[in-house]
Amino acid sequence: MLLQKVLKKIPLYSKEELLFYIIDESIKVILKITTNSGNSFSGYLLNIYKNKTEAPTLLIQLTEGTKLTNDILHLSLKKVECIVFSNSDDILKLLSQGKIAKPKTYTSSSKLEVKRKFNKFSEVILEKTGVNLGVPTMQLPDNTKELNRVYQITEQIQKTLVLLLKQEDAKESWKSKFTEINFINNTSLKIDSKNTALNIHFMFTDIDLPEISDKELNLLLLSNL
Repeated sequence: MLLQKVLKKIPLYSKEELLFYIIDESIKVILKITTNSGNSFSGYLLNIYKNKTEAPTLLIQLTEGTKLTNDILHLSLKKVECIVFSNSDDILKLLSQGKIAKPKTYTSSSKLEVKRKFNKFSEVILEKTGVNLGVPTMQLPDNTKELNRVYQITEQIQKTLVLLLKQEDAKESWKSKFTEINFINNTSLKIDSKNTALNIHFMFTDIDLPEISDKELNLLLLSNL
């Protein structure tokens, strides 16, 4: 998977920041290190030592191919020319310092399935909270995997709204402001309103990106109530 779409949304981190993040989060990743003298090493980062007067020092258990050895490399970070991060299921977590999760793998859905899901969305929220949202509207894509992503995100929004609208003050505020809800395909998560419609903007059809953060979605919904 090309990571460009994902990583362009986060800041770049220095080698030192990423290496300390590996230690703090106990991320298992093979580092392929080239030093400023041209030597190359591969292995797992065990620890980093840092003091006020010297550059951080890396402690690395070396590998031969995919086999772990008992050899330990003691190397100053200032001698590291470049690092390749490889062989890790947590590579997105590492490179984004936890800000981005690994995107889901999608199956296929039809437009009819998604439309049925929209109807079910409204029925479930009405049943569980007593709030009639109306059926969500959205311009649906043709791609079946993109449709499945819309289906999955609709389920996610439904769960967040049920929890939110079970709170009496949120419920009353919603009833006084909104009678419909729209899903709008966009380049980032944003929630706004127009007249009596609440609009949820998101990358609904981009299957290479993570889904909505439940925490961020909840905060944005609250800010519109």
